[in-house]
Amino acid sequence: MAEHGEFLTEMVKLQLWFIWAWRQRHPEESFQHVIRTRVDIFRKTDINAGPSKNTKTAGDFTLPAWLDLETRAEALCREAGSADAFETRAWELFRSTVEARIGRDFAEGDNLDNYQCGSLRYNIPKPEEVRVFFHIGNRIAPRSIFEDPAYLPGCFFQLMDETENKFGARELDTSTWLNSYPRWLALFPQSWQDHSTLHSEEVGWSLGHWGQFVSAKGTFNHKHGKLMRQTGELPFKVRVSWCSFRDLRDHLHRYLAKGRQS
Repeated sequence: MAEHGEFLTEMVKLQLWFIWAWRQRHPEESFQHVIRTRVDIFRKTDINAGPSKNTKTAGDFTLPAWLDLETRAEALCREAGSADAFETRAWELFRSTVEARIGRDFAEGDNLDNYQCGSLRYNIPKPEEVRVFFHIGNRIAPRSIFEDPAYLPGCFFQLMDETENKFGARELDTSTWLNSYPRWLALFPQSWQDHSTLHSEEVGWSLGHWGQFVSAKGTFNHKHGKLMRQTGELPFKVRVSWCSFRDLRDHLHRYLAKGRQS
């Protein structure tokens, strides 16, 4: 529980730091817009009655307790002369509601029960669609999904077999920071990288963007946090990509064969 408390604390502090830094580069965006759409601080507070992970929306921003915090934080942001100064002062504003959530947040677990294929979950495609969108979690925490070279390929084979048999799917796609991460990209064929494009939204509130600051154990990734503070940007850009089942199956068979030989 202590590690989880540190995770919530460090993630919220980093996101507060980011808000100030982002607004210096994007003064056209209101404070309200940034805190609601570019970070997920709300979900990590006790004001949030729902889960903090893998939700479809960023939260209910009409709650009076949240509106009060948001207004006071905006005033601090206008007064602060640096990202560090804003982080320090704003954290004192959010500290009590974040710390009040720690026990409940720890007890809620990873919220990955609806993942159909190990650490992968697919959206049910519409009848005319041949491409399935998938999500990535970590059902084997505290171990990394990259620890066993055969683990993720097994998840992908299951996803492809299942969605092909059930829905006639022939392609898959996703949007994630992992599409800029070398260990992830090693799992995919050249066509995946050929089709890769930057996400239309540079930074959003979801784990598709902020998951790079979560370690395999679910703790805060200090290495990536340090990189963010040095550059003011996400260490790994969120990219969108897709490929065919045929290309991925062929590549994964070669990937596994190479691993057995080494």
